[in-house]
Amino acid sequence: MPTSKTEINTLAASLLFLTAFILATVYLLAESHGGESKTKPGVALEKPGFLWWEAEVNRSNTFPASRAFAPNTPAEKDVLSGGDWLQTDKGAGATAAWDINLIEGGTYHFWTRKFWLHGPFKWAFNDQAQQTCTRKCTLVDSVSIRKFVGANWVYLGEVTLPKGKNVLKIEALPDTTAIAFDCWVLSKTRFTPNGNKKPGEKYNRTEPGWFAFEPDEDDFSNKALFDLRGMNEDRAGESGYV
Repeated sequence: MPTSKTEINTLAASLLFLTAFILATVYLLAESHGGESKTKPGVALEKPGFLWWEAEVNRSNTFPASRAFAPNTPAEKDVLSGGDWLQTDKGAGATAAWDINLIEGGTYHFWTRKFWLHGPFKWAFNDQAQQTCTRKCTLVDSVSIRKFVGANWVYLGEVTLPKGKNVLKIEALPDTTAIAFDCWVLSKTRFTPNGNKKPGEKYNRTEPGWFAFEPDEDDFSNKALFDLRGMNEDRAGESGYV
């Protein structure tokens, strides 16, 4: 047993250090292996002013069971954002709902990645008026899964949503047969669809002796090192036909 004051202080310091070490170890283990997951089900990317979530992970849906457009191989799964999508070939009147949480409220650009022009549907957030995505929607990009099956980004418009919990509901039109959804995106800023790649994500694929030229998206700031905008007209064609 320690008898001197020095020995007692040394023992107390050692015990304090050991306690701190044990608590830190427990915390790190809980962060990596236990406790509540920081990854929310279905959320692929979340940050202020941006949310990307998977369509196949939903609160509820009435899509009839089907494998008609489901990915069948690893290569096909690799095309889709989460390796799968919500799909059926019996889509008439099918419904689905998603609970989402927004870090910030405000006006967002709303996007979906879906199956070509198939599957016209109505959609609405919360108690807002329904809007319709018809078969005449504009396809922003196109990635083939297999013959006659592909995923395409479609811009649905602007929505104003509050911070916190929101609910998205969709309903396929009565004449719908084929219908499939890969994911949804809400973005306050410019979003350029690029297959299943999220903002800032790169392919990083090169041939020997080459490098991948994948610059970040231009935010058109006034900090450009080499800006030729001043050589252009203020309004295209103002001095004649282009």
